[in-house]
Amino acid sequence: MKVPAKLKLKKINIKKKKTGIGIVISKKPTKRILLMVKDLLYLIPHSKLFKKKNFKLQDIISYLKLHNFKNILFVKNEKKGSVFLWQLQLNLKISILYKIVYFLPKKNILNNSSRSFHNPEIIFKNFKGNIGKSLCFLLKSLFSNYPDFKGRQVFSFFFFQKFIIFRFHRYIFSSTSKDVKLQEIGPRFTFLFYKMFKNIPKSFLGNF
Repeated sequence: MKVPAKLKLKKINIKKKKTGIGIVISKKPTKRILLMVKDLLYLIPHSKLFKKKNFKLQDIISYLKLHNFKNILFVKNEKKGSVFLWQLQLNLKISILYKIVYFLPKKNILNNSSRSFHNPEIIFKNFKGNIGKSLCFLLKSLFSNYPDFKGRQVFSFFFFQKFIIFRFHRYIFSSTSKDVKLQEIGPRFTFLFYKMFKNIPKSFLGNF
């Protein structure tokens, strides 16, 4: 696969050959999008940020695929202030379009905690039927499949009428271990699932 010589994206460690998640933003991201991306980088392991600049989207996809990235997230702002998130799963050649309908940054959550280095447990609720099961599988591909329960951290995804509600908490046990409380780490996201595609539509490639 030939990659344009000018396409030199930073922060890729080729030697380690770890599967990564690329997060791509448009030329002129809003402050809100930058906050969203900051928190996405905080949540998703091995994720790297790339600015589109003047590169063609297809060239960026080819480059990241060549360097062992398995998922790409494209964060796009529309003129009316709406924010859309595309997930491209490179191994399966499937893309999903979400609209981010609610976002509360981690820094704005009262009494929030900080995450540890442990991989969180991931809980999916109400992901039923073909669509629900497919979304569950594709969302799982963004995170580690090996939770470290010592960290007592949990990602929660709840699916209801095309809305996906995300929260991030830590279990807090009492001294007797009989009582359990939840301490929120954050951020909070609510996504509206729009559609699933085979690969990425050509119309998107030209309009990002």
